[in-house]
Amino acid sequence: MKYFAYENWRAHGHITKVHRQDCPFCNNGKGMAGGTRPDNGRWLGLGEFERQEDALRSSEGDVYEHLWRFKHGSLRGGRFDFMVGNIGYLDGPPLHVHREQDDTFFVLEGVLAVQVGDEVFDLGPGDFATVPPGVPHTFSNIRKDQPPVKVVNLMTPGGLDEQFRDMSLMGEAASDPDEVAQLREKHGVTMVGPTLGVKLGLT
Repeated sequence: MKYFAYENWRAHGHITKVHRQDCPFCNNGKGMAGGTRPDNGRWLGLGEFERQEDALRSSEGDVYEHLWRFKHGSLRGGRFDFMVGNIGYLDGPPLHVHREQDDTFFVLEGVLAVQVGDEVFDLGPGDFATVPPGVPHTFSNIRKDQPPVKVVNLMTPGGLDEQFRDMSLMGEAASDPDEVAQLREKHGVTMVGPTLGVKLGLT
């Protein structure tokens, strides 16, 4: 069975998705290398693109904001961000939206509080939640008596690691909320509300 990468220039110039050559849902069942698509994309043979393979041990990866260890991301040539976080008491971002990314969580240890829209709910070990682009959301560890919550976060497409890298290079400008907001906007993230700690009156 041959596989090909499909590049959709209309949706995002550098995002590729791998499909079977005979995928019945693509190109009216005629997906093949060099074929045309109604949405201005094209099929690429496997020889036309490279895929970087990563194998990282538990202690390896790029750490940002003391919370997240990136195992894979756009800075490593990936098409998605895969990170593992240890979320301490009241850690977590303000309510925000991603312009282009799906934000997905899978809890490994502890209980993570998640807000999606106006709803706040708990995720325990083995629980999963995903938030599509444009939907306000945030998360936090709101239980003072529990250790840091261990959670996997998947961002598709990738690019969040680029935002964290740029924030780590801001220096004194990182203390200016307007500068931080401008940088986040550059990376497709808009803050739209408070943290869960503030919302729930825990700070």
